[in-house]
Amino acid sequence: MSSLLGSASDLSEGNVADQPVAVIDVGSNSGRMIVVRLVAGSHLETLFEAKAHLRLASDVAATGNLGPSAIDRTIACVEDFLAQARAAGSARTIAVATAAVRDASNGDVLTERIRSVTGLNVEIIDGAREARFGFLGAVHSVPVESGVLLDLGGGSIEVSRFRDRAMSRAWTLPLGALLMADRFFTEDPPTRGERRRLLEHVTSQIEKAQLPTLGRHDRRDSAGPRSATETKLIPSRGCTATSCLCRGSRTC
Repeated sequence: MSSLLGSASDLSEGNVADQPVAVIDVGSNSGRMIVVRLVAGSHLETLFEAKAHLRLASDVAATGNLGPSAIDRTIACVEDFLAQARAAGSARTIAVATAAVRDASNGDVLTERIRSVTGLNVEIIDGAREARFGFLGAVHSVPVESGVLLDLGGGSIEVSRFRDRAMSRAWTLPLGALLMADRFFTEDPPTRGERRRLLEHVTSQIEKAQLPTLGRHDRRDSAGPRSATETKLIPSRGCTATSCLCRGSRTC
């Protein structure tokens, strides 16, 4: 099986051949897989997509580690993805894990269990590489030359500033949607006080990270939980990163 498996470096280095390749993302809220094929040397054709709810960030937020049930359902998810990838004709599989697994005290236990059961090496990537992968996916999907990309996941958000389709700077903040909901919300819908406390926390984190104010001619590009490939483009008019993040799906 090892001959069918790749590494995350293949993604950043552009080593995707014309044979189908499966990419698995063990995320904080969901597990996702996409099978793609390089067409005409430059265009990626999507052959198959799959998604499974994992909610790993909830475990990490509550206890600091991944519980047995979280580990078991992640292994089952990866097994299902690998079977679907083979059925879709994938020649190899690349797998990464993001915020929840890297923040968990036993994230390495999960990746070792996956490797022993399936033979798949899941690489735990840091925030900088996560931001780069998110940027590469977005910039090759939409006709935007310069702006700011907000990649909102379950456990973290990656903010990438880019100009002339090249990333100039990136930030990773522990402000994922699932993580924040579990930490601040007990009511549905959230109370005014809960929303205020969340806003104060997000503002504090953004000021600490020294995120920039977006320029008048920047665009905000947001990629979020609705779809791994969906990006909404909205012209920004001097908005701050705080206002963009805290207004949520209504404006970003």
